[in-house]
Amino acid sequence: MTPKQSKDNPFDIIDRRVEWVQFEFDKGRGSRMDLADYAKRFALMQAILNDCNRCGIPAPPDSIVKAMAYLLNMGGECES
Repeated sequence: MTPKQSKDNPFDIIDRRVEWVQFEFDKGRGSRMDLADYAKRFALMQAILNDCNRCGIPAPPDSIVKAMAYLLNMGGECES
């Protein structure tokens, strides 16, 4: 899964979420609240996928990924 990432943003959305949000906000790419919400939803989606991998499931079924993406509004970040 790949986040919406500006090429000029040096911060990782998972490891440096606060800095990632601030950088995007300073560049005028959205409200601080929307950017923080996006970063949290992305981290949650990535955590779910990582948990599946830890359980020995190579990838969750496509229907599960699509459902999670829909519920988290992350459809553009997931391969379809």
